[in-house]
Amino acid sequence: MDHRKKALQQIRPELKLDNSQAGSMEGFQNEVLRPILKFQNVVLVSMLKEWMNAHKQPLDQMSKEKASELIDHVIKTNKALKAQFLGVILAMMTLEELDFFYVHKREFQKRISTMLIKRIQDQIL
Repeated sequence: MDHRKKALQQIRPELKLDNSQAGSMEGFQNEVLRPILKFQNVVLVSMLKEWMNAHKQPLDQMSKEKASELIDHVIKTNKALKAQFLGVILAMMTLEELDFFYVHKREFQKRISTMLIKRIQDQIL
């Protein structure tokens, strides 16, 4: 096993998820995407907060519902920010995981957006 692959896999948090019934897509989500999102959580939340501050969108001055809708909207529609989030996540994958990701890119991008929105909303709100 090469050094980069071993290092990436060692730093990911281990999640206690039952993957016995999971297909390859759900297995990848649970074994690769979720641990990466958990590991990069502080960075991802910080990136969104910085974007909100730079664009004068003070989440702390909005109702929970409005802030939740704004987070959802920004992550789904802002291509530049979405690309930055994706870069932070993809950088934590091994080459084999990247290959699998690219084969199913559209599906995994949707899954990442959904998980990211939920994770950030739970953290900030």
